[in-house]
Amino acid sequence: MLKSGARKVMWVGRATVFLVGLSVISAVVFGVTATAFAANGKPFILGKTNAARAITTLVKQGPGPALNLAVNAEQPPMKVNSQGKVAISTPIS
Repeated sequence: MLKSGARKVMWVGRATVFLVGLSVISAVVFGVTATAFAANGKPFILGKTNAARAITTLVKQGPGPALNLAVNAEQPPMKVNSQGKVAISTPIS
């Protein structure tokens, strides 16, 4: 009886280790895949890092501003990781 109980405990332990390992491997594989396809052709996800393989362009159509950044008075409206200056370009027609 003791031997039978020990076998059942060992079987449950092995099954648990197997399922936990399978879950971790699945999470890593699907997590990496989801990251690779994250913002390519999809809307920006607020509060998350959005990566794209191409330049994102905003084209204004109709009245009003092309971009409106609303922030508190003590916050900068935009932050960049470069000291480069933005060149003035001709309008897109």
